[in-house]
Amino acid sequence: MHAQNGEVISNLQKVGHIDAGAEALKGLGDVTVTFELMPATK
Repeated sequence: MHAQNGEVISNLQKVGHIDAGAEALKGLGDVTVTFELMPATK
């Protein structure tokens, strides 16, 4: 996995798993996923 600047990130850790509710993703194959931190809401 590479950051946007091409730096290799080698210390990634699994942060969880999905047990159910992801049926819509089944069969997609390889995809690019981006995670963003959103500001907390009050």
